[in-house]
Amino acid sequence: MQRTNCKRKIKETYKDIYTFLIFVLLMFFVGKFMMSFFQDYQNDKSYFEICEPLGNLGRCDKIYHHGLIINGYTECKHSGGEWSNISYKTNSLGFRDKEYNNTKCPHCFRILMVGDSFTYGKGVEEVESFQSIVETRLSNREKDPIEVINTGTDSLSTVLEYLKLKNELFQLDPDLVILNFDISDVVQDAEYLQLATYSNKGELIGINGCTGQSKSQKEIFLQSKLLSSTDKKKISESPLPPYLIVAQNEYVKSDFVNSLWNVTLNYLDMIVTMTNERNVSIIIVTYPWEIQFKERFSLDPQKRIINFCKKRDISCLDLTEKFKNSNNSYFGMDAHWNKNGHKLTAESIVTFLEENNIVE
Repeated sequence: MQRTNCKRKIKETYKDIYTFLIFVLLMFFVGKFMMSFFQDYQNDKSYFEICEPLGNLGRCDKIYHHGLIINGYTECKHSGGEWSNISYKTNSLGFRDKEYNNTKCPHCFRILMVGDSFTYGKGVEEVESFQSIVETRLSNREKDPIEVINTGTDSLSTVLEYLKLKNELFQLDPDLVILNFDISDVVQDAEYLQLATYSNKGELIGINGCTGQSKSQKEIFLQSKLLSSTDKKKISESPLPPYLIVAQNEYVKSDFVNSLWNVTLNYLDMIVTMTNERNVSIIIVTYPWEIQFKERFSLDPQKRIINFCKKRDISCLDLTEKFKNSNNSYFGMDAHWNKNGHKLTAESIVTFLEENNIVE
């Protein structure tokens, strides 16, 4: 009897040990899974914080608000999974592009691409960006060399582009400036100009992005005397990004939006004047965001740019119809173009340049 009880106890002990080992092993794998999960979450979070908008390539700037470091490199994925492991590399000029000499080569035709994250190529590899495709397409002809330099930086707006052209970019001796304009420029101008410094003559000197003291876009709206209390309440409760106000049907003709446009078009006018003074050609490319094709939204921003170009007698390429009739040109969760959108833009620009005899 005692032997039987002893065997039973030994058996139960082994069973307990076996159960414990199974439990420990299970907890090990569960713990490993959870660590992996949270590590991925932290990676996603860090990518979101680091790679939106500039990643570790970004820096604050006392003149241009922000910019890119020289000779930098990072890899980035979209926090929502739209793209992964996209490499971003900057050259010695601080551009996301291959190396170019400051001095233009003999007989070269040099084009500067100026713009924000669409021009920067957010979400695609550098060789897939539209400026790179434009250069490849134009360089395949048996003509004089053509250089297309990508000066685009995430979240640039017209006022920052004015400063960059005035102080630096014209030193690259371009023959043509292609300025890419979208709806985010208008509200971002108002945001950046809060940090502006001016000369005694009232000329803009710079936008100090190293202070971190500017009001948010919503705060600008809510403090405006040109918006009613009803509009302010709608804006404060809206989940939409504030800069979309310039494309929302209910606001596009408001005094507030008109006041924003007056500022932006004034700096755009000064850019055109600078190109004329330097005998540099300019083309303004305007393109829609996909959300502008929805019922609540308007294509008024593109119409304003077209009218501006007509008044100033400068070339304008409007890509609205191209994108309206295209399929799968934008990322699903992100406003930017995917590879198809960049290819469409590049083909449109090359065709425009050739048909207007801007390049031979």
